Amino acid sequence: MTQLIPSSVAMGKKGKGAGFYCEGCNLTYKASLQWVDYLNSKQHLVTTGKIAKAERATLEDVLKWLE
Repeated sequence: MTQLIPSSVAMGKKGKGAGFYCEGCNLTYKASLQWVDYLNSKQHLVTTGKIAKAERATLEDVLKWLE
């Protein structure tokens, strides 16, 4: 969930602050570019459970996917 926090709240990266807040990781980012980079980071994906273990595909798997 994304939530914008008013500037009157404490500043800093850890916890809620002014900017873009990640509830799952309890981190705040002030710049939108930092925020987008963070959303795609391994740390965020692992913490929020959005990263899966990579599995090796067989030739049959690839051919099925291409159909």
